[in-house]
Amino acid sequence: MSGGNSAIERDAQSDLPPRRLACETDDLPVWLDDVQVYPDAAKKRVVVRANIGNITGEPAPGQITIACESCNVAEPATFEAQSIQVKASEWENIIEFTYQPGGEVSLWDEFQPALLRLDLTLETRAGGRPYHDRRSVTCGMRDFTRERNRFMINGRRVFLRGRIDCCFTL
Repeated sequence: MSGGNSAIERDAQSDLPPRRLACETDDLPVWLDDVQVYPDAAKKRVVVRANIGNITGEPAPGQITIACESCNVAEPATFEAQSIQVKASEWENIIEFTYQPGGEVSLWDEFQPALLRLDLTLETRAGGRPYHDRRSVTCGMRDFTRERNRFMINGRRVFLRGRIDCCFTL
């Protein structure tokens, strides 16, 4: 979602991530937008790409803190938070960094769909005013590859099942 007019709403009774709502009375001139994650199970890391929007007209230096916890597993774990310094000096600022949760990260597969929830918090200052925004992204730590004529997830052979009732054939 893009734009500078938004607010964050969170349901206190729910585990759902916060949602952005359009609201004409709340301004968020520096915000996190379009967070994408690319897991690399072999190296136990996640490449994070995000856009920081800034409509203040002034540079907005600050930091992004990323926290991570496993979910959808028998024993959830919390991983060490990491921070990176950022500077949002343009209207649209693309940043990319690598997050390494460390510890024992459960891998995702179709029978044990272990997930990671990454919470990104942006804290910046522009024009002497502080700005904060937050995004949550959920992903599975997995590698989807091909070995000769077989598909593999985390080194295990997988058979893709599906219904084909259209004009295309495989």
